[in-house]
Amino acid sequence: MILFKKYISIKDFLYRYTIIKIGNLHIRLHKIVDKDRTNLYHNHPFNYISIILKGGYTEICLEDGVEKIFNYGLFDIIKHDNKTYHRIDSIKSETITLFIAYGKYNWNAINRDNIIEDVVVERYVNDRKMWCKKQNGIWFIGSINKEIAEKETRHSIHQI
Repeated sequence: MILFKKYISIKDFLYRYTIIKIGNLHIRLHKIVDKDRTNLYHNHPFNYISIILKGGYTEICLEDGVEKIFNYGLFDIIKHDNKTYHRIDSIKSETITLFIAYGKYNWNAINRDNIIEDVVVERYVNDRKMWCKKQNGIWFIGSINKEIAEKETRHSIHQI
């Protein structure tokens, strides 16, 4: 069991803090400070419920290939499963949510812009220099070893 600990964040976008983690149940506070800065849609590697405690945001979800726009504000409850692909399109100032994640699946991204760009380059992720592969506009998990990065099949949460 983990109690009250800073969790992996995405600099200048999302800051996360664990309240409690027991097995596949993970309850966190999320401080969202910016919208998604790419046009990628992503799922989450778990089912989740998010309750807005401050601020709000506009979310675009893909449902059967169609974009649907949802506006959320104070005390709205958002529930998605791991098959929901979405992106945050805008936020209302600083937004804080109670985020309850459960289950474990795979994280993926979808690029609807049809970008063809395949590279393996050195870049900084969380202030750490590593080799990262980008295919069809989507970054993959990096490594300090270039050969390992070239073979990676898991999408990275760091897409900018």
